[in-house]
Amino acid sequence: MKFTLKLTDYLDQYKINKDNKSSHCPVCYDEELTGNIEDDVTHIIGCYKDQEIELRLLDHMNKTGEFPEIDEFWVDGIIQKIELEIIECTTKI
Repeated sequence: MKFTLKLTDYLDQYKINKDNKSSHCPVCYDEELTGNIEDDVTHIIGCYKDQEIELRLLDHMNKTGEFPEIDEFWVDGIIQKIELEIIECTTKI
């Protein structure tokens, strides 16, 4: 089962993984990260975005039985959610 946490939780896990010399992405588990914090955080946010898209698609399909109409409002909703979580991460530091 795949966990679905908030972005801050994944970034906290990244810090723990890095301290424990583990280079696996806390979101996708597959990718090994580089150790470069900028590249790693960019990768984690990208995985988180992909996960959010997948979850929203599945949620809509489970509720309606149909594939959602993907327009700028649908995409903007995902972007706004992730932007707010990034802001939350920066205020947590």
